[in-house]
Parts: sequence; structure tokens; C-alpha cells
Amino acid sequence: MTTLDSNDTARPNMPIWDTVLRYGGYNGLIAIALSMVFYLLGLDVFSISGMLTATLLPVTASVIMAVLAIKHQRDQLDGGYIKYGKALLVGLIVVLIGSFVSGIWNYLLATVIDPGYIDKMKESFANSSFASNIPPEAMEEALQGFDKIGDFTQSLASGLGGGLFWGLIIGLIAAAALKKEN
Repeated sequence: MTTLDSNDTARPNMPIWDTVLRYGGYNGLIAIALSMVFYLLGLDVFSISGMLTATLLPVTASVIMAVLAIKHQRDQLDGGYIKYGKALLVGLIVVLIGSFVSGIWNYLLATVIDPGYIDKMKESFANSSFASNIPPEAMEEALQGFDKIGDFTQSLASGLGGGLFWGLIIGLIAAAALKKEN
């Protein structure tokens, strides 16, 4: 006979895939929505305020989704307990999936939705305060770098690289805060 306060509900080996796919998908949809808003409002990502906005809002959304995913895995699936390594993995994969979806969206935006988007980005960069401090040969190289946005593999690699970087940072911190061992 079991008592009400027993740990029979703890199931520490529950798979994480349902959780990370769900919350990673939400993270990707939020990234797409933010990107659409930035695009429609014409946010200048080469200004200080635009750069902060275009960085902080998606990172904040990723933090929220990673925390919610870890809490869901811990409280709903693993019986209130989650080890640090598993929590880190959940947070990392949620951010990676969101970055992957965002990378696909950025490629579609630059090639299908608005084929002139890359040229607009080049022009915006050339007119920014950053460009005034760059030597002409470095400026030409920087402007050529924008053409990589239209390359599918480069767009995905960039998204996954950023996702890995931010995913590790977010996952390490969130896992430390939310881990709870039996």
C-alpha cells in the first residue's frame, strides 16, 4: 500500500522530445512573429536601439520558452525532479529548434517574400554610423557578406550557430535555476 507522500510519481527517464519539439516550435513561431514585426515596421537593425531590440526580444523569448520547457519536463513528466544535465539539454534543444525555424524564415524572407531585402540591408548598412569607420576594402567585403543571407545552407548554419551559442548560455543558467534532484 502506498501513501500520498510517496515518490511513486517520479519518472526521471521520461523522454524529452515531446517537450522540446513543442516549446522549440513555439520559440520558432515567436521568432518569426518578431521578425515580421521588425520587417513591417522597418526596424533599422544597424542603429543602437534597433540592434538592441532585434537582439534582446528574441533572446528574451528564448529564455522564457526554455524555462517553460524545463519546468514542464520537470513538473509534468518527471514527477517534480530533473537533473542538471537533462534540464540543460532541454533548454539547449528548445533554443536550437527555434533558431533553426528562424533561419528558414530568414532565408524565405530574403529570397521568396522580398527578393530585394538583401539590397535594402546593404544600403541600410552603408548609410549607418558603423560604415563610416570602415576602410573601403573592408566595406566591400562586409557588403559581400550580406549576399550569404540568400544562401540556404549559410542561413541555416548562421541560425544554428547563434542557437548553439545562446542555447548553451540560456540552458546553463536555466538548468542551474530549475534543477531539482530526488
